[in-house]
Amino acid sequence: GQGDLLTTGTLAQGYQERYEANVSLLQSEIMINIGILHEPGHKEPWIIAIDCKPTRAAVLDYSSRWCVWPMFSDFKSRGFGPEDTRIEDANRIH
Repeated sequence: GQGDLLTTGTLAQGYQERYEANVSLLQSEIMINIGILHEPGHKEPWIIAIDCKPTRAAVLDYSSRWCVWPMFSDFKSRGFGPEDTRIEDANRIH
């Protein structure tokens, strides 16, 4: 019921998809939305706190970002360092 304290893991149990709007996170007064999506073949569900309407599309959008952000970080600060190169013609990178 309203006011119950639940973990996100508990919210995800038994659901392939679940979307909750206006949830209080960590007993704060800040209201967020939660999207839960457990796709076939994946061990655990995506459980994502979002500031937009909680929908399947929103969860998939955020999950795709999680795939891009680590790669971007690797390119930017863990070796490739494009901002440190002096290459003037991007076609020369192979």
